[in-house]
Amino acid sequence: MNDAEYSNQMEKLATIQPWMWRVFESEEAMEIVSPDAPLEGTFWAYADNAYFEICSASCSSDPAMRRNMGMKLSDRIARIPQTGIEGEGLVRLRLRNGVKLYDHFEALGFDPVGMFGQTTSAKLVLAFRSRLTGEMAGMLKSASLDHITVNLKCELDALQAVAGRVPAPRALLASGEYESGATPVTSVQSWCEGERLSGVPVAIKTDDTVARICRWLVKLVDHGSEQMSLRNLAQQQSSIVKAHPRLEDAEKKSLCMLLEAVRDARAFPTSRLHGDLRPENILLQDGSGEFIAVDWEFSRPRSLGLLDLLRYLLEGTYGNSQVRSFAGAVSPDAVRWIRNSGLPGADLPITEMVALQFAIHYTDRIGSFGRRSQRMRVLQALLQGECERLSL
Repeated sequence: MNDAEYSNQMEKLATIQPWMWRVFESEEAMEIVSPDAPLEGTFWAYADNAYFEICSASCSSDPAMRRNMGMKLSDRIARIPQTGIEGEGLVRLRLRNGVKLYDHFEALGFDPVGMFGQTTSAKLVLAFRSRLTGEMAGMLKSASLDHITVNLKCELDALQAVAGRVPAPRALLASGEYESGATPVTSVQSWCEGERLSGVPVAIKTDDTVARICRWLVKLVDHGSEQMSLRNLAQQQSSIVKAHPRLEDAEKKSLCMLLEAVRDARAFPTSRLHGDLRPENILLQDGSGEFIAVDWEFSRPRSLGLLDLLRYLLEGTYGNSQVRSFAGAVSPDAVRWIRNSGLPGADLPITEMVALQFAIHYTDRIGSFGRRSQRMRVLQALLQGECERLSL
């Protein structure tokens, strides 16, 4: 397949998005069928109460593919309307009225192998392979809410900016009105092979793994850009918080209290920030052991790379419902990794870096996922506990 043919197929993929949204916004789109029903016209759903992810039979029967796509019951929250699913398990679904899920791909030369019907941030995400080569070809994302289309635009800009600097997906296509959010937008990016680091828990926090992540982050430092301090970044974030339409007044007050405590004014070279550098967004390639970072929707063009390292190291804290303050959130090993990271600002105050990273993470999560998720409940408890500590 030459470049012109491939480009033509990419453009055709953009026509899929309106159909996908019509299907999944329909209250009567889905029905459960018997596990023994014929495969034609059905697909698997990994259900956790009212939430689901779906994938084709070829994907669901391929453990490596499921691991690569990070399919975890607790992470997929697209809803199956009115199904009454109890507990967790594997169920079979089909679209009502004889609609076949993948008919629209038959003329495009691609086979879809997995679709997350709606993700946490109200996107449709679909992975597909080339029918000609049998290899994975890419990942399509579509969104219609204005604040989510902004995330897709951030990701598109980031993938274009880091191309050739660090291993990352390649941006292949963008369509729709990204700035206004007036219509659904679609982006297509290349598929990246590898096992998510979250599937290798023993390797997540070791000297070798963290050192490799630090070397990866160093490549994103822009020594020629205008330098910034923690205080500069905290002031920027305070402005974002104050203007944020989805934050309540009490949250704004608490987050600004945290950010006011970030005072270090030493300036350092900035980096392109990934923004959500957690183990699930890092793929470990077989053979080479090289890291590839995916999911750049929270990327920022200018920040401190240390905030990405902290995001990685704090993932356990952000998922721990027992944690009520930042005290002890950064372990002695984590402090050592930060100090030896080779990143600009490695000697900055840990408490101030944690406060800034937390405020950024909280604002990003509330902007995309709302306040009902388990993660947001943990973050709310952390925010309350830390503000109480600062008030003493």
